[in-house]
Amino acid sequence: SEDPLVAGLSGAALTRGIEDRGVGTSVKHYACNNNEENRYFGDSIVDERAFREIYLKGFEHIVKKGKPATLMCAYNKVNGEYASENKKLLTDIPRGEWGFEGLIMSDWGAVNDRVAGLNAGLDLEMPGDILHNNQMIIDAVRDGRISEETLNTAVRRVLTMVKNGIEGAREQKDPLAEDSILSGDISAEGAVLLKNEGGVLPLSKNGTYLVVGEMFEKMRYQGAGSSLLRPWKLITPEDAFKANHVDYNYAKGYSVSSPKVDEGHMFIALDAAKDCDTILFFGGLTEDAESEGFDRENMLLPENQRVLLEALCKTGKKVIFVMYGGSPVELDCSDGCDAILNMYLPGQEGGRSTYELLFGEKCPSGRLCESWPYHYSDVPFGAELAKTTNDVYKESIFVGYRYYTTFGVPVRYPFGYGLSYTTFSYRDMSLERGEGGFTVKVLVKNDGGVPGSEVVELYCEAPKSDFVKPLRELRGYEKVHLAPGEEKEVTIFVPIEDMKYYADGAWKLENGTYKFQICKDVNTVILEESAEISDGESLASPENVRNLYASRESLLAITDGDYEGVIGRPITLKKTARPYDLNTPMREYESFGGKLLFGGLTFAFKCILKVTSLAKDGPDKETKIKNAYFGMKTIQAMSLRSLSYASEGLLSHRMAEGLLDVANNKPLRGIWKLISKEKTVKLPE
Repeated sequence: SEDPLVAGLSGAALTRGIEDRGVGTSVKHYACNNNEENRYFGDSIVDERAFREIYLKGFEHIVKKGKPATLMCAYNKVNGEYASENKKLLTDIPRGEWGFEGLIMSDWGAVNDRVAGLNAGLDLEMPGDILHNNQMIIDAVRDGRISEETLNTAVRRVLTMVKNGIEGAREQKDPLAEDSILSGDISAEGAVLLKNEGGVLPLSKNGTYLVVGEMFEKMRYQGAGSSLLRPWKLITPEDAFKANHVDYNYAKGYSVSSPKVDEGHMFIALDAAKDCDTILFFGGLTEDAESEGFDRENMLLPENQRVLLEALCKTGKKVIFVMYGGSPVELDCSDGCDAILNMYLPGQEGGRSTYELLFGEKCPSGRLCESWPYHYSDVPFGAELAKTTNDVYKESIFVGYRYYTTFGVPVRYPFGYGLSYTTFSYRDMSLERGEGGFTVKVLVKNDGGVPGSEVVELYCEAPKSDFVKPLRELRGYEKVHLAPGEEKEVTIFVPIEDMKYYADGAWKLENGTYKFQICKDVNTVILEESAEISDGESLASPENVRNLYASRESLLAITDGDYEGVIGRPITLKKTARPYDLNTPMREYESFGGKLLFGGLTFAFKCILKVTSLAKDGPDKETKIKNAYFGMKTIQAMSLRSLSYASEGLLSHRMAEGLLDVANNKPLRGIWKLISKEKTVKLPE
């Protein structure tokens, strides 16, 4: 979520649920891993207030409320230091301020300097057992660069995790069937109804429908990279429609394996549309459009889907768009649709939950955890993302709805938005300050004719002052299920700590009149109560900060030089220079040897992808194809250092140095290192 409260509370609940089963969790990527193109060597440059209020706050909620076993540091630098050796990030904040007692580990291949990392608080390197780094630790202890107590502390934390894992282990039954059903129920709860003109949804089970789109039979239900799983079973929309005897005709319309328009498939779909009243279009972001390891090229749906959907909307028939994918998209092509049901990535029983929502067996109740802008050009500084190895957070705290609402920028769908098949009303809001915070109560009633769930959203509008801040911020939420005509009281508690801002190196509460607002979404206030806070402080931002964030125009005009005045230090950009080093992005090699090396690695993954695609069908084929594609895309954002440390010993440090020599046009020296035996670790006597 673009909001740290949603990410933090959801993450804390997930952590508690997992750890309650005797299984440890790892919270990642800590922190400021917000682009993939440069994630192995990029520098996230962020002011302290945005760092604390936006990018660390979610982790803080999880650590304090979820008590995770481990934190996993990110690949990237944070304000000039790799996350894997950033003492402020690894020790001072989580252990000193949040009370974290677990183990801190690296992402796979995220270590840059193992000695610096150990001294900063990085307990465990993953995947680990890098001979070069093991020797570095031994040598550093021997010559005093690492104290024995520092090493012992890290070892104790690793052994404590092992001990906790053994003692916390418990015999588990094999609840795959029950868990599968639960996953489908969860996906139905999280799906968001974005549009429903004329109440076209839910559908009648007695109708006849034209189904268009290959995602009907090849539903996109999960991500790639680290999140890729082989499901215990898989229920697609096609499976669910057949199991429930839905009367439908099917036209493929487009291919999920290519974004190119297929005139033949498109003609068949449009011709079939002549003989139906309602069209169900199944589409969304395909595997090659979004994944871990690379950034999206745009916010559009694949071209073949856009062209086909626009053509279907011009037929004059009712068009319902069932959408799958993990991120917001531009939806100009859907303007003619009568309904849009956003399933996100719904898991292995996503086909069942899709059917249940379309045909009214369940009522949509999910809300958007991200703002959906009209176009990518509406995103502040979006055009600068991943263009260099610097990722400069010039928008500061004005992320997502904090930007759109504060500066009056219209969006297609606001944060917190979601429709239902029923209607709800609110009354009798009350506000009371007690020990530790504010308690808000409100009565919510289901005024419609079907059972449904409502998400009660509570925002807070802080007093206007010389302290720069968003118009309103989410401070709590609660979901309540109501039968037709039923009314319940909903209570939301807002801790006073969650209302503080980070100013002058500390969390501070601002004095003034606060408006507590019950909202339908971030832009739609339903009820409001005010409270005066006088036991805080009067806050004011520096004049240069106030001027920079005074309007949308001034914010969008911020330069790197202006932002230097906010963060109080110069912004420098490391440029690729020869001789290349182990941290040089391989895609930036310009030498003959470098181009040969990078081209060879990329070609190898392309061959693996091709061979895998042509292999016989089997339970692991899809997983292997996705992994090969992930590797092909990820290699373009890696350095030899990150590739070596992530390879689990397949590419030793010495071999990486040999390949580096090749890239620096020293092939003979490089080949010698490649064929030489890796030195063994010399243990101290």
